[in-house]
Amino acid sequence: FPVTISTATHNTGALTQETKFRAVVQSGTCSEATSAEATLTFASTTWNGTSWVGGAPAANKTLTIAANYTSPGSNFDLQGCSLTVQNNAVVTIVPQDSVVLSGALTVATGSTMTFEPQAYLIQSGTTNTNSGNVIVKANSAPVKRLDYTLWSAPVAGQLLQPFSPTTLANRFYNYDSNTNFYTVVANPATTAFEAAKGVLIRVANNHPSSAPQTWLGTFNGVPNSGTYTIPLAKYRDWETDRKSVV
Repeated sequence: FPVTISTATHNTGALTQETKFRAVVQSGTCSEATSAEATLTFASTTWNGTSWVGGAPAANKTLTIAANYTSPGSNFDLQGCSLTVQNNAVVTIVPQDSVVLSGALTVATGSTMTFEPQAYLIQSGTTNTNSGNVIVKANSAPVKRLDYTLWSAPVAGQLLQPFSPTTLANRFYNYDSNTNFYTVVANPATTAFEAAKGVLIRVANNHPSSAPQTWLGTFNGVPNSGTYTIPLAKYRDWETDRKSVV
């Protein structure tokens, strides 16, 4: 890719595929001089259903999962510079295990990737372009019928009502920092979670009302990745509030 720089060092940022470089330099009216081509390659490994062909996964390798795969457990980190799930593979990351990438996650059509509760996708950098849907499961704290939980989606595209289908339609709330109150979401059936924003949701209307029990939430969509800034219009000075009450 062409770049224009005037310094001795160029920082490309994170690279996730083989990249070729050459320098074209010119000083004043002199003719351009072109360097020899330099190629930066990446080690890679592929899961074939039995073993990793290309060696064990590592932070400097591009990973491909081309057959069914379940993480081994015991706080295992599947590390790579990128990960592609393809060939209709069914991938499950079990609780306490993580997928740790410096680049993008791609889940091809026909394949599935599920993160069980307390399994994690960790990506460094701010420009990872993920594609394809993942399934992310999460447990609420123990709750009883009529209790609420603040949920934030780790994926893009997840609609509110399908996330909690038996919650009453008027029991989804957004926080309004202008008024410092929660407001009812008008159309939860067609409204998606916003990245990095919480939605207050009452537990399913058929949830037990006796002893508190966890509720399993399931998100489906493209994994969110990057830096998110959420401005708040109202700042509450709790120290001042406390003094005024006293």
